[in-house]
Order: sequence, then C-alpha cells, then structure tokens
Amino acid sequence: MSNKKKYQDIFIKSLAMDSKKFDANIKYNDIPEWDSIGHMTLISDLEDKFKITHIENSENLSHLRWAVDRIEDLKLVRKIVS
Repeated sequence: MSNKKKYQDIFIKSLAMDSKKFDANIKYNDIPEWDSIGHMTLISDLEDKFKITHIENSENLSHLRWAVDRIEDLKLVRKIVS
C-alpha cells in the first residue's frame, strides 16, 4: 500500500468520514467531522500507524499536506539517529 493511500485511509478512519467526501485538500474545520475530537484522534492514529511519537505542533495540523511532510521528516530523523 502506498503512503498516499495510508494517509488517506487514516484520515477517513480517524475522522469517521464518508470516503466520498475525502479530498486531498481537506482542511481543519472544512467538514464537521474534523473538529477538536477528530483532530486528536487523527494525531493519535497517525502516530500509531507510522510508529512515531508526539507530532510536535499538532495544533498546526490543519491540512493533509502538513501531516505528510511532518511525518516524513520524523521518519527520516528516526533513521538518522537509529
């Protein structure tokens, strides 16, 4: 499964949203499902799926692209320090 598909699946599952409503340009509060509770669920699920901890500045997670970039950065750092 591609990372793009993983991110999409996590967003859909975490936000309990209809997959037909998913859009790669989705932003915080664009849909009712992405409220503060959905936001915390999303952070937790992203951390679990990609085996990272504490996505810093999670309050800045306002769109899919930010999540992808931040998680890829964290995975790269983990490789370097391992």
